[in-house]
Amino acid sequence: MAIGGLAAFMKFVVYGYLRDTLSNFTTWVGWADAVQVMGLTTALAVILAMIPTLLLTRKYLDV
Repeated sequence: MAIGGLAAFMKFVVYGYLRDTLSNFTTWVGWADAVQVMGLTTALAVILAMIPTLLLTRKYLDV
């Protein structure tokens, strides 16, 4: 959902509205930056989901 929200924000806000309003803004914020943030968001989400899962599995299952 976060990646979809970021992609929608880039398409409709940055390239839809801000390109006409603030032309300097869209020259340094591009799709390459958005894809990089999407990858970091995915990695962070996986890590943040795995840590509590591993800790609680060890605690309650005595592994």
